[in-house]
Amino acid sequence: SPARPAKERLAVGARVRVTVENGEKESLYFDDDRVGIKGMTGEITEDDQSEQPFRVKLKNGKLSWFKEAWLEECESSSSSSSSSSSDSSSEEEEAAEAAEGQSPEEV
Repeated sequence: SPARPAKERLAVGARVRVTVENGEKESLYFDDDRVGIKGMTGEITEDDQSEQPFRVKLKNGKLSWFKEAWLEECESSSSSSSSSSSDSSSEEEEAAEAAEGQSPEEV
């Protein structure tokens, strides 16, 4: 419905995770190729503005079409940066502790 707040449309190049792999069995939006791929990630390679507009190249190399509601954008920043930021903060803390141990004022 148009009353929904306009969510930023997924863009070509976005990294996405499959949350729904298929429509109703026997429906237009059911594809045997998509069975078992829920939770898989991939990259949007095409957007044809149709009912099922997003062509996604999955991790396993398959290309498949999805509705927008079937995909969620991977917060690529959070998964990679959270691990790297925790690494760097612990290194900084260790360095600070080492520096404190060597501070001449406390001798």
